[in-house]
Amino acid sequence: MKARSPIEIMIDRACGVPEGAPAQAPAQKREVTAEETKAILAVIDASIGWWKSHRPVGWRFDKHARSATVNCPSQPEKMLAVAVAEWLRVSGER
Repeated sequence: MKARSPIEIMIDRACGVPEGAPAQAPAQKREVTAEETKAILAVIDASIGWWKSHRPVGWRFDKHARSATVNCPSQPEKMLAVAVAEWLRVSGER
């Protein structure tokens, strides 16, 4: 089973999916409130700032995205780095 990113886990928890439940449990999901959306967006913004702070001097976004886990020694940091790079890729943000 593929490891889920911290952002996927956070969104599932916000939607009421019980911890350890399969990722595809639509019957148990609920609408996310405006307050929860604001909190999730704040976590995303903070995560992006954290990831950018780990970018080596002189690296551009594309190089950092290809080596998203550079300067991330722990497994949780690597998971977050990959999730942030993927978010930036799919959202078109830089």
